[in-house]
Amino acid sequence: MRIVAMLLIVSCHVVANIPWNLEDDGDTVSRAFAIAWDQYAGQIGVCIFFLLSGYFLVNKTFRASRILSVVVQTFLYSAPVIALQAVLLAIHPSDGISAMFSKGQLFHTLYSSLLPVFNGTYWFITAYVLMMLASPYLNRILHDSERSSRNCIVLLLAVSMMPVLSLSPSVWTTWTYAITVYLIGGWMRLYGVDLRVRFNCRWQMSVIYVVAAYAMLSAFVYASLRFGFWDWLRSDERRTFGVIPLLELAIAAMLLMMTASLRQSVRNVKSEKRGHVIMTISSSVFGVYLIHENPYVRANLWRALGALIPAPGNTAGVIVETVAITAGLFVMLSAAAFMYDAIVVHPIQRLLKLRS
Repeated sequence: MRIVAMLLIVSCHVVANIPWNLEDDGDTVSRAFAIAWDQYAGQIGVCIFFLLSGYFLVNKTFRASRILSVVVQTFLYSAPVIALQAVLLAIHPSDGISAMFSKGQLFHTLYSSLLPVFNGTYWFITAYVLMMLASPYLNRILHDSERSSRNCIVLLLAVSMMPVLSLSPSVWTTWTYAITVYLIGGWMRLYGVDLRVRFNCRWQMSVIYVVAAYAMLSAFVYASLRFGFWDWLRSDERRTFGVIPLLELAIAAMLLMMTASLRQSVRNVKSEKRGHVIMTISSSVFGVYLIHENPYVRANLWRALGALIPAPGNTAGVIVETVAITAGLFVMLSAAAFMYDAIVVHPIQRLLKLRS
């Protein structure tokens, strides 16, 4: 699920960032599908990560080392990038790099690069760390009462609709998003075994649900474009956590329930070698995110891909090239993250006793 989640996140970043202007140019229908995929795929991926955290940590004792491990890993991915920028400043001081290290911008550059977890440089990592800090209290809520924890989740899900229904999304933030999904994941682990829907989740029906939810979101975006209120919807943080978070959350929860119900049968047929390969790739997905979402890498990465890969001339070409770019990026970034983790990150984490 972590691999699938990161593939979805990378695909949404391809659609949003590659300089083909998929979300701003073309007819209204194609724009609606592009915008909807950006929101839909990315937020399903994010929800899967938060759900898995709640699902696996609800019965575990809180350990600060889990949080510190993420903080150290994020720093070790971010700091070398700013160091490389400093080297480029000395060798080839372009206008952009010179501006980064100018007197007025220097503090922001260093602070965002050397302490990225604490200032939202990676919004997902910041929300994830804050969620983990709150996890002991969230676990207590879940264990105290099935009914009370369910009612708390329902209340938070109602709040999640504020970005669509109100003029301000201020109450529904990336942090409330993270803790809501964590609570759902933990609730599913503790109480979801008796849910009838869990046993009705089959791959065939899941495909139908996934397509139907995407079509629903696309229709909503199309209407917002046609009637002129899309610019309002994307004018602030609403886009960070999805225009209609309930859609992506429902799909992610369904995929988790289905995977959990199939876990035993999968375990019985897969080989140990295959499982080791999957776990190796899965362990590198955080690195995939930290590399391509670094602010300085991101700007250059998508510009370079746009220059290397010609813009497709039709919808089929967009789909084929998006899939190919997503797969290629994931493979290359996974390999880079695996090597960097093995050579740099994991040894330092072990030295700090953050990793066994």
